Amino acid sequence: LSEIEEARRSVRHLLGREHPRVTVAATPAFSALCLSDALERFHARYPLAQLSLRDAFLSQTLPMLRDGSVDLAITALMPDILGADLSFEPLGEIEISLAGQRDLQRPGPYALSDLVARPWLLDSAAAGVSAVVRRWIAAHGVAAPARTIECPSSMASMVLSMQTDAVSPIPRAMLSQPWIAGGVAEIAVDVPLPWIPLGIVLR
Repeated sequence: LSEIEEARRSVRHLLGREHPRVTVAATPAFSALCLSDALERFHARYPLAQLSLRDAFLSQTLPMLRDGSVDLAITALMPDILGADLSFEPLGEIEISLAGQRDLQRPGPYALSDLVARPWLLDSAAAGVSAVVRRWIAAHGVAAPARTIECPSSMASMVLSMQTDAVSPIPRAMLSQPWIAGGVAEIAVDVPLPWIPLGIVLR
């Protein structure tokens, strides 16, 4: 709770300026899950503030923070890789699930060692969901996927996981979204799923 309050103090500092304006970068996953609710609460609490939103992948978010393009970011990442110039205020954790084309899934669970034979949709960001998934696979003594498709775009990942046999790591909560659940299904695996911290990153 103290960490959440520290994040709130940082935001209040930004909003305490004469002409309050906050530029926020949010990852597509956060936007899909809770952006509308977050906006409603923000405007109720700070009715005079101007809010500018940027939809950005993690690989874009951290450089935007460092060059001042955004004031803060709401994202899921491994905070241990952040440099001393950025701070992370945790808000919770997100469970990462695996998703694939609904029509291809058989009753699980699948062995993780079998799934790595399929193509996986990952990106090269050093701190995000894909990095957590790579660590998770290695922690279970399983070789890395034989074939990966570099795919930092959430929308492209959704399309490919709906139309091909590719495996797509995805926040588990997103599978409850009707526009996603209609085309993909969760791939049950024989090991516990990984989690990733969600929070606010500030300069």
